[in-house]
Amino acid sequence: MFCKKCGSEVNDGAAFCPKCGTALKSTTQKAPEQKSQPIPPIMPMPELNMGNTAQGTSGDSGSKIEEAAKAASEGIGHAAEKGKEFLGKIGSVGDDGQKGSLKKGLIIAGVAAAAVLILLIANAARINNFVHRTFSSPEKYYQFVEEKTVKELSDHAGEWYDSYVLDPLNFYNKSVEGELTVELGKDGQEFIGLLGLAGVDVSWLKSMTIGADTAIKDDTVAAGVSFSLNGSDIISGNMKMDMEKGMAYFQIPELNKAYLGVDMAEAGYGRYDSDLLAEFQESNKKLLQACPDQAQVEKLTKRYMMLALGCVDDVSKSKETLKVEGVEQKCTVLKVTIDSDTMQDMAQVVLEEMRDDKDIKSLMKNMLLAGGEAIDEDVDIDDVYEEFQDTIDVILDELEYLSYMDEEIVMKVYVDGKGEIKGRSIDFGYVTVSSLMPERGNKFGYELSGNSNGITVKLTGSGKISNDKISGDFQIKYNGASLVDITTRKLDIEDLKSGRMNGRIEVRAASKIGSVIGSVPGLSIIEDMQINMDFKSSKDSYSCKVGVIYDEQDVGSVEVSAKTGDGSKASIPSSKNVLMIEDEDDIEEWLEGVKFDGLVDSLKKADIPSRITDVLEDIEDIDDIYDALYELDRMYYY
Repeated sequence: MFCKKCGSEVNDGAAFCPKCGTALKSTTQKAPEQKSQPIPPIMPMPELNMGNTAQGTSGDSGSKIEEAAKAASEGIGHAAEKGKEFLGKIGSVGDDGQKGSLKKGLIIAGVAAAAVLILLIANAARINNFVHRTFSSPEKYYQFVEEKTVKELSDHAGEWYDSYVLDPLNFYNKSVEGELTVELGKDGQEFIGLLGLAGVDVSWLKSMTIGADTAIKDDTVAAGVSFSLNGSDIISGNMKMDMEKGMAYFQIPELNKAYLGVDMAEAGYGRYDSDLLAEFQESNKKLLQACPDQAQVEKLTKRYMMLALGCVDDVSKSKETLKVEGVEQKCTVLKVTIDSDTMQDMAQVVLEEMRDDKDIKSLMKNMLLAGGEAIDEDVDIDDVYEEFQDTIDVILDELEYLSYMDEEIVMKVYVDGKGEIKGRSIDFGYVTVSSLMPERGNKFGYELSGNSNGITVKLTGSGKISNDKISGDFQIKYNGASLVDITTRKLDIEDLKSGRMNGRIEVRAASKIGSVIGSVPGLSIIEDMQINMDFKSSKDSYSCKVGVIYDEQDVGSVEVSAKTGDGSKASIPSSKNVLMIEDEDDIEEWLEGVKFDGLVDSLKKADIPSRITDVLEDIEDIDDIYDALYELDRMYYY
């Protein structure tokens, strides 16, 4: 039969026309001649070609659809049966061989899937960079690359701000501990022993340490100092201050357990004002609370750097192999040109954003409010903020003159396959600065250089990097001539970006420095000397040990360490353990209570010469103290 709508031949019994999809009367006999009621098609079905035959009749097409439907049904049924069989194997407790085979297959499939996932994750950065590098304009690709740098710089800026701005400004809740230690090596002890020829015997000296600590909390301050010789604690001193009452207390526990008390108002002839100090503490607290925190600094830094980068519109892209100290890496080179018009655009977009930035407005108002309370004055915050906006408007009006300037900055950015910057050179016209660090595997080459008016200074070298720690050999060169050799050992470069040092640096004069700087008195000593610096630091602590090696022998070292934290409220001594100083008689009374037994024992432990300890042991009363001091002073001058 035939479709009455499109005229295509249709197999007897078909429900729909395979050509146009019109519903048909299901019958194998010819329908009586009468006007039919056409039924609109639900959805036209496209003509399908199932199988390998080139072209067939319309009847063949219908058969193909039916065969495809049947095959699909059989396929679904077969898949269902296999699925049941698969599930049955998983849940069965039958043949161990089948279970072992299944488990093995599952393990292989899992390992394969994990391997694919790992490969995708490992190469995600490369894939992302490839897409941006291939399908973005040079300007957009440059902004994509720099966005990572901006994020890193803003994070480090926040860390620097928190550690080196906010923390030093805290005068109301803080503790600081510091220590300086000097140790003499074998050669150092031999050298200092030569002082005996001048009548000063210090051959017994091996090490000494000076310590200090301070803690501020609310209305109390505590401070202390200590002194050690050859690892033995010798003497210390404590000071405690009650700012509310205006009292200060001093103690030397190795000599006398009693404190000397001082009324600061009387000692300062009435100039001490406890209320003024308390107000200072409170004002300091309010000002620090009003200052932007680390997260806000990072947010604002990133915002304005990205605004400036959005103005860059002159970027070209090329390929180049970056080579430094024998290490090569293929890179995409982005040449960025920033002329006066671009500088003007950058300044304009940044200033306009600052003028109306709600975050800056809020910060300014908080700081103005805290500052006004600090100086006990009412500040018209709205007037000050409007003046700030007016100042920006004045600067914006002057920006047009930048377009008449000839300054131009040309920068090259070297980008690897992951989109990471491996080098950067900036030409300011009269000064060129570059920092290049290609990597190959765990090896790297490094060059930091500056050139101006024909003078070139470089720090260059190579080494290995592992877990952001670099170990390598470098040189400082002046116009190509080596001056200083530097070796780093596990120097953490990520900590370095945050303003912290961790690792070891060894410094020594270059082997041929004499041919560069000529004849200099004492140069031979410098040529045979090496300085070793070991750094350990974290957010709240820092230490640096500087050791001196001469002719491969240990001379000695100096170590400085510091630690900061929250303050603790000082324990003010009870009145029964305090001797108030009102005149000289009170001082003499304190001296009468001085005992040198503990001090002498500590000095003996430190191997101090007996002629010194003998003098101190002979002290029995206050008059003997003055005699002993005279004798000790004369001992080293006569």
